[in-house]
Amino acid sequence: MAFEQELEKRSGSKCEICSAQEGLSVSEVPHAPKTGPDACIYVCSKCLGQFEDLQNLDLKHFYCLQDSMWSEHAPVQVMAYRLLHSLRSDAFAQGLLDQLYLDEDSLKWADLRLVKVGTKIGKVKIINNNNNELTENLLFVGAESVEQEIAS
Repeated sequence: MAFEQELEKRSGSKCEICSAQEGLSVSEVPHAPKTGPDACIYVCSKCLGQFEDLQNLDLKHFYCLQDSMWSEHAPVQVMAYRLLHSLRSDAFAQGLLDQLYLDEDSLKWADLRLVKVGTKIGKVKIINNNNNELTENLLFVGAESVEQEIAS
């Protein structure tokens, strides 16, 4: 990966979430609006393993979020937000989540992962060329297009 050295330098050769110094690798943050280093974080194998199942996180491991959530790098902020959101039933995590500020674009990026596939997100009116309303359909997260949703 051409930008791994850039991420290593950016992180100071530490996990950008927990500061571990071993087992580090590049991980792309899902649904990134950009590519390259601006879409990735440099993380340890323990954090990476935890990202796979956000419903069964090790709360004690993620006490480190009280530091990493203040990173100046959007991918780290987004992952901190997602992790804290998943842990929000804990008062400590909810307190951190309440303090965390993300700019509008980062918040949109962070929230993309939090909505379940199949969640209703709006209505789409289909109107033919004669301006006659033909149908109104609900659009769901996970639909590739309006056409896919209408067909289902």
